[in-house]
Amino acid sequence: MSPNEKRRVRDQERRATKKAAEESWRAHVDAHFGFLREQYGFQISRIYYWFWSTDAVYQTDLVEVGVTRSVEFNGADMWLHRRPDWILPGEPVYTTMNLTHEQVFSRLLLRLRAPHLLPELDGLQGLDDEIVEKRLALMARILREYGGDLLHGNFAQLGAQSATMYDDVPPREPVITLWVPEESNKAQRDSWAEATRQRSPGIRVIVRTYRPETIAKRSARKKKSNLSS
Repeated sequence: MSPNEKRRVRDQERRATKKAAEESWRAHVDAHFGFLREQYGFQISRIYYWFWSTDAVYQTDLVEVGVTRSVEFNGADMWLHRRPDWILPGEPVYTTMNLTHEQVFSRLLLRLRAPHLLPELDGLQGLDDEIVEKRLALMARILREYGGDLLHGNFAQLGAQSATMYDDVPPREPVITLWVPEESNKAQRDSWAEATRQRSPGIRVIVRTYRPETIAKRSARKKKSNLSS
């Protein structure tokens, strides 16, 4: 077998391994988190495998929920966050607040809302198939029972709870992240930043960029979905 043939065989084996891992994880996760599709209108937006982790991500226009099998952290975990406000069509600039748009992992959700379940969650550590299944079941239960407002896109209460979580640590400084089109010039960005500061005096503003074509693609998919429904 020539070197090129060997390379092709290895590539095919890697692709087959990746596909098998992704399909297996999709089935395992959806057996527990399928209620997101059935009750809340989520769709599985992506399944991704690489050596260190395998991820399944559900999303609506407002929220993303991820379920991960991590070799690096030796176990399965769940996170969710509110998607940035800029996904709404026609908005060239958007803002996010650091206390409401960060990823919320399962342990933090329990710590804030159901600390009595922390020992049960912490006891399910490792990548053994039985342990992973039990942890998936528990995380799905946590999300159903304690994350209803989050699944509807309302992170305000959780943000307030998170900001006052530690009695001996001052609440974090609120920060507004202002997202502007990548092709905008400095004068435009400065003008938008100043307008944001005037609307929210005393709050620090950070400017970041995004690619408008991403908005166009998402808007087109949403329009197509609405027309077909």
